[in-house]
Amino acid sequence: MIIVKKTACEETSDGIDCTVYRAIGGDGMHYMDPILLLDWCQFKRPQSFPAHPHRGFESLTLCLGGSMRQRDFLGNDYVLEQGDVQLVSHARGMVSGSEPLGDECCTCVQFWINTPREWKMLPPQYQYGKRHQIPTVSNGYTLSVVSGRYLHLEGILKPMCDVDLWILEIEQSTFVHVLFMIVAIRRREEYLLETCFMDNTPGTLEITASEKAIVVIVSCKPTLEPVMHRGPFVMSTEGELRQAIMDLQNQRNGFEGTRAFMDAF
Repeated sequence: MIIVKKTACEETSDGIDCTVYRAIGGDGMHYMDPILLLDWCQFKRPQSFPAHPHRGFESLTLCLGGSMRQRDFLGNDYVLEQGDVQLVSHARGMVSGSEPLGDECCTCVQFWINTPREWKMLPPQYQYGKRHQIPTVSNGYTLSVVSGRYLHLEGILKPMCDVDLWILEIEQSTFVHVLFMIVAIRRREEYLLETCFMDNTPGTLEITASEKAIVVIVSCKPTLEPVMHRGPFVMSTEGELRQAIMDLQNQRNGFEGTRAFMDAF
């Protein structure tokens, strides 16, 4: 097992005064089937992500610190606290927004995961896991299985595509079985994000930390699905993208009643 690519995050802006560090979905790594986007963000009041639309993919969010509130036009209202995880199948249409709670920073990592074409127009769904509900193994380190499998453990979230996602917390050198990709988040004076892409040879990787570190490990099976991506819409053809935009504008096919929610958020 070797590192075939190593990239630093691209700094960009999003929402209201939020700085986002993009590991996948930028110029350094445009797309990694089925991972469309990987963002890290640390934000606090009055920063926020106002209500915005989505269609055709799933978002998987890890709350690594602080807490945040997420609301959508269907009336769902969730609070994610440190260690909580969430998977949203945006499917045919979702409009939602996020804001930090309290006075401390909220630190989160979010993946956008493509969905097969035949499932893009299903009704939206939520999956949610509190920190104490996530299957965990400890062996000189703590590894939480968010999705997929690790040894005998099965993750609490079930993405439509095959994605193994684990959160590893270490304070010293350790050995971990890794298949495909590793995303390391290290804490010194502040969080830093670096992405290492491994070759697809199964093997064991030694991870060394001089201080406490959080490592997000991802292994995914390519879907080879066609991808047409424009803003918050991920479809399979240009015609489907145009239809998604018209559906939002005309408040139909999954976007009914969204304008009032966006105006009031």
